[in-house]
Amino acid sequence: MNSQQNNTSEAVIQDRAVHQAEMFANRISKNVKRLKKWAKSAGVECFRVYDRDIPELPFALDLYSDRAHLQEYSKPVMEVRVQRRWLTAMHEAAAQALNIPLERVTLKQRYGQRPDDQYRKLAASAQDFVVGEGGNRFIVNLTDHLDTGLFLDHRQTRALVGTLAAGRRVLNLFCYTGSFSVYAARNKAASTTSVDLSKTYLDWARRNF
Repeated sequence: MNSQQNNTSEAVIQDRAVHQAEMFANRISKNVKRLKKWAKSAGVECFRVYDRDIPELPFALDLYSDRAHLQEYSKPVMEVRVQRRWLTAMHEAAAQALNIPLERVTLKQRYGQRPDDQYRKLAASAQDFVVGEGGNRFIVNLTDHLDTGLFLDHRQTRALVGTLAAGRRVLNLFCYTGSFSVYAARNKAASTTSVDLSKTYLDWARRNF
């Protein structure tokens, strides 16, 4: 009896995962179709296509040119083995909706972070590549660190700094990979000074320049 109950329960969970994966893929496809037109006209190669739109699917999905960054923001209440299968289904749904190979969709889990996790190295794959934004080019890496090297929600602020920087000296504290400084320099700032606690990110900023 217990075995039958377990099999029934797993079948129900599997059916739910299939349904949620379909919902996830459909929402992503709808969003991408709308956003790609805007991105092309704006000269932007990286942007968010899904941001916890559906409450039971707590993911953020960002497109970086022909690759993607999928982040899970809260752990679902389910048995670990089942949760892994569920997460795999969502990962595959994202790749399918974006029409890119699964290995080009990096999956990360963002819950339970410590304040210093931004600086923690996750891997050493050296999978750097370059994306365009607003006439600038930036190095990003979706696998080796928790963050990618370019905060997409800062895009408008970067552009604002660029418009205000001409002829001015710009001090960029906690500069991360120096994207604000690049915008300022490209828009004829008199000088830029970039400061960060991490030598890794300061070197990344140099490469961005």
